[in-house]
Amino acid sequence: MGGFSESLGKLQELNVAVVAASADTPEKAAEMAATVDFPVGHGIDQATIERLGGYWEAQRTFAQPLEVLITPEGKIAQLSVSDGPLGRTDAADVIKMVTFIESQKK
Repeated sequence: MGGFSESLGKLQELNVAVVAASADTPEKAAEMAATVDFPVGHGIDQATIERLGGYWEAQRTFAQPLEVLITPEGKIAQLSVSDGPLGRTDAADVIKMVTFIESQKK
């Protein structure tokens, strides 16, 4: 998530709001929030994760990473579910996707 903090200025220029949500406790989410420059919520439950298309690992009771890019109209433009540290969406990918979406409007 640090890459999103580093790219926050460019994302804001593109009118992209960056937020994070966690299934962690408020305390653990606050630790994460202290390392980034955008809001980090907490308390996401299994039903919400699954409704978003994510994967809840029942045995270890946590959600695998889920990144969602939502258009101003409320449509999902991109969704990525990871089951580990590889294959996560990074800020550069979001910048490319938003730039592409905006170019298609012209």
